[in-house]
Amino acid sequence: MKNNGQRFGRFRIRHKLMLLTAALSVALIFVAVFTTNRLFTQKAQNDAMEDCLDSANSTAGIFEKNYISFFIEYRSMIESIYDENLAELESRAGPGASFASFEERKEYYDSLIAGLFPPEGAFGATFQNIERKMNYMASVQYLGLVKMTNEAERGFAFFYDSERGNIVHLIDGPYDETGAAGEEALNGYCFPCEIEKPGEKLNEVLLSGETPAAFYDDGLFYALSPVKDPATGETVAYVCYGQYSEKLMESVHGYTRSTLYLMLAATLVLALFYLAFADILIVRNIKKLARSAESFATELENGEKPVPVPSGVETGDEIGELASKFGLMQNAIVDYAGTLAEKTAAEEKLNAELGVASRIQKEALPEGGMRFGDLRITSFLHPAKEVGGDFYDYFPLDEDRLFFYIADVSGKGVPAALFMMMTKEMIKARVLADSDLAKLARDINEELCRNNAEALFITAFFAIYDKRTGRLAFLRGGHEKPFLKHGGRTEQIAEEANFILGAFENMTYESDEITLEPGDVLLLFTDGLNEGINTAEEEFGYGRIAGVMDSCSGDYTQSLYSSLCGFAGETEQFDDVTMLCASVADTLKIELNDPRYDDIPAVCDRVEEHFGPFDPECASELGIIIDELLNNCISYAFEGVPSPYVSLAFSYAEGTLELTLTDNGAAFDPLAAEDASYGDTDGGGNGITIVRSLSDTVAYRRVDGYNRLCVTKNMQKSKASEIPE
Repeated sequence: MKNNGQRFGRFRIRHKLMLLTAALSVALIFVAVFTTNRLFTQKAQNDAMEDCLDSANSTAGIFEKNYISFFIEYRSMIESIYDENLAELESRAGPGASFASFEERKEYYDSLIAGLFPPEGAFGATFQNIERKMNYMASVQYLGLVKMTNEAERGFAFFYDSERGNIVHLIDGPYDETGAAGEEALNGYCFPCEIEKPGEKLNEVLLSGETPAAFYDDGLFYALSPVKDPATGETVAYVCYGQYSEKLMESVHGYTRSTLYLMLAATLVLALFYLAFADILIVRNIKKLARSAESFATELENGEKPVPVPSGVETGDEIGELASKFGLMQNAIVDYAGTLAEKTAAEEKLNAELGVASRIQKEALPEGGMRFGDLRITSFLHPAKEVGGDFYDYFPLDEDRLFFYIADVSGKGVPAALFMMMTKEMIKARVLADSDLAKLARDINEELCRNNAEALFITAFFAIYDKRTGRLAFLRGGHEKPFLKHGGRTEQIAEEANFILGAFENMTYESDEITLEPGDVLLLFTDGLNEGINTAEEEFGYGRIAGVMDSCSGDYTQSLYSSLCGFAGETEQFDDVTMLCASVADTLKIELNDPRYDDIPAVCDRVEEHFGPFDPECASELGIIIDELLNNCISYAFEGVPSPYVSLAFSYAEGTLELTLTDNGAAFDPLAAEDASYGDTDGGGNGITIVRSLSDTVAYRRVDGYNRLCVTKNMQKSKASEIPE
């Protein structure tokens, strides 16, 4: 075997593998020409029929188990429309239908069933309408999911008019409204109440009543399964799936077996030859190198100084060259390993210390935001390194005033972080002693100048908010101009800037003030936001910040950072990104003396008019919440109360609406009640259950003889799917 190895060793290993791979490839391609000719065609045909039949049976079973009541009601409604419009529906059925486009056909059939479901985004829609719509959409999505999973061409539910020989469509799988699925896919979609004439075989199966059934008809494999009413055993509808498959010739079976045996035999022979060839030339020599490497590694792990270990490989090809260089590599590894342990230990210690410093820095800054009267504060910090120089803080000065600020240290890394921690504590101590912003800036500047061996400085924006008047006193010390969103328009404020803090002594500072009104949003930020760059070295800029704020009505800081990340792409963040957002909630209070059911629509309209426009689905859900709360309150809260009273206080900020309903009825906690409602157990008593499903939080308190129920809802995210059935 050694002589054979030396004989073949005259060639480079690359040449050996190329020759071997070429020979093997030619053999495999030659065999594959015979074996890939319509392989397993018959099996695919059988599988297609079985898949379609399994899909039809499982779908019919799901509809019978979960949606039979909906199907009975829905078929009755469609059948009524079909009977009333039979002549016109038959004239519009089939390839000769007089529709100029898919949109025109959709508009026509949508008009026929317009009364079955409420309009999209209907404000104040009833639970029954929503439930019917949800059941219809769930059935459509299930058909579409099964159709997509099994790669079926068609998937639909219908009932059969045997007297007239018409298939009347009830539900079809979802279609791509953009038309991206192609004209053929759109034309193949059938709308509710649309008529289709069945093929000969399908018509035969329907008339015979022999279902479930699978059959081949005009290039399609069909599977049909009935949806039956468990109570009566009557067929309510049929579920049908169709899948294309080519018809195979009978002779394919024998040819397939012959070519399969030939391919297996040829592959086996070639594989044995290749393994023997590779074992002689490659595997044995590589094993020698592996044993040599293992011996070297063992000595290194044991702390011994390894010596070159001869591998005994002398093939004259690349493996031989690798073996000859192996001794040189061992010596280099020994030299490198001597210093690697020291470097690794030092790096791990530094990383651990930086991790502790990062945690200390984050814990020193407030998190989670806070609410002060109608003002809401949210914060965001993403340092460029483990520790950074950006910082902020917010805390009450007294019951009526809130102090908040944002600042940016000129340096980065550990020195900036230490400077930041010192300055933060200094600011808090000074402002609690004297809330004059001009004096605060002067004192901080003088103190930083005296204790600043590293010549660091800060830019800062200080602000004091008075919740009684809405007045905001502020001072900008060389910092970025903040953005103010007022009346739906975003602009930068504080054009005049004071000097930076910590650079020069004896500087004077002046403060200014504005009034924040309901709905206003004030954004403070550091230059890491506007100076963030992308791969083309373009800055994010003030214009993009204003654009995001104009279009955003939810979490401004997260929206801005997401937009910055999308803009930057793969560019690494080079500076800390810090934001502080102060938003004033927009409020509305509605008081009802002797409340009546007729007041509910007016309340809903006034809320939509004051805060809107909302997302249509969220607006509809809010209408249901208001309707359920007032309905239950009016129905059950005021028995024996001489002067019924209800007030609804609304507060809206950053996409979240808070509703506080107060009434002077008898003490009652609906959240603790066994039936989770105000006692409405007849005719749909899901009161608080529905409110909980459509809301984000629900809380109850009894305050000074009044029931107070507080509900919050994100008006940018629908929760209709969470309504209990």
